[in-house]
Amino acid sequence: MTLTIGDLRPAFLDERAFLLIDELRSFRHVFRNLYAKPLDPQRVSLVQEKLKPAAVSFLEAHDAYVRKLHVIAEQVG
Repeated sequence: MTLTIGDLRPAFLDERAFLLIDELRSFRHVFRNLYAKPLDPQRVSLVQEKLKPAAVSFLEAHDAYVRKLHVIAEQVG
């Protein structure tokens, strides 16, 4: 969702939002697949620090995306 597809769809996430969310996804993937190993408390703390900025970034991206879709809808019809 970081790519703009011509006149069909604007990008949903910018690079900053993507990187924050991707880091959370990556941690979830490792946690889910390696749950038998103990978690590194430092790594968990680092991920926790990024959770709020990632959530804020996602909400901002969502609002911007909806605004772009409204503009496109107005242009179409």
